[in-house]
Amino acid sequence: MTRTICVAQVEDTSLWKELSNRNTKTAKHLAPNVLAVCAEAIDRMKAMAGYAPQYTLHDERHLLRTTELMGLLLGDEAKRLNEIELALLILSA
Repeated sequence: MTRTICVAQVEDTSLWKELSNRNTKTAKHLAPNVLAVCAEAIDRMKAMAGYAPQYTLHDERHLLRTTELMGLLLGDEAKRLNEIELALLILSA
């Protein structure tokens, strides 16, 4: 059976929740910056269809689902990642 991934914003993803729940100076510094970069990426991806029409739709939903899939693949192993690793995973999606 196919699992539906329902995430409406970065804050809904399991990787973001893991990062934002960390009570460290690094996490508190990274979290707002990750959100800002994600917002910029979402804006840029809106123009992607015009530059590369041969590709499937790479919009905000695609970025969010990719982030959530990473979290699902990692499962409990995400808890072992440090804050920088979590932020880089989110940003790489």
